[in-house]
Amino acid sequence: MQKNAVFAVGVSEGQWKCQDEIRSGDFTVCYSGGERLERGIAIVVHASILRGVFKKSVCNDRIIALKLREEPVSILLV
Repeated sequence: MQKNAVFAVGVSEGQWKCQDEIRSGDFTVCYSGGERLERGIAIVVHASILRGVFKKSVCNDRIIALKLREEPVSILLV
């Protein structure tokens, strides 16, 4: 991600349980999964983007959203 200057990535078919965040270096993984290690979704964001997040919505193991405070309008990553 750093090599290509990508600051946010959506990941599908992640194999995580429940909902949580994992921090690794400059990146944070916000994820949501089912009761078993199947299905699941995540958004990986760089620390520079994470500072602008003012709302995180996790609906289920298929829908996750981050709302970023940007100018002139906010950005919604789904």
